Amino acid sequence: MTRAGLRHRRTTSSAPVGLAPDPTTTPEAVVQVYGARCSGWLGSFGVHTWIAVKPARARAYTIYE
Repeated sequence: MTRAGLRHRRTTSSAPVGLAPDPTTTPEAVVQVYGARCSGWLGSFGVHTWIAVKPARARAYTIYE
């Protein structure tokens, strides 16, 4: 891996992007599965997956990577 690839991964934002329903306005339970290609040459082989879960009436999601 090149140094530029390492730098890119370290600076990638992990801020919410609004894909899941707002937990404060969604009282029901939510389970969502996500996948995205990895960055750089790793994207040729790998997919990063994660699961977001929120029990009914919870105020936040729990993320499993």
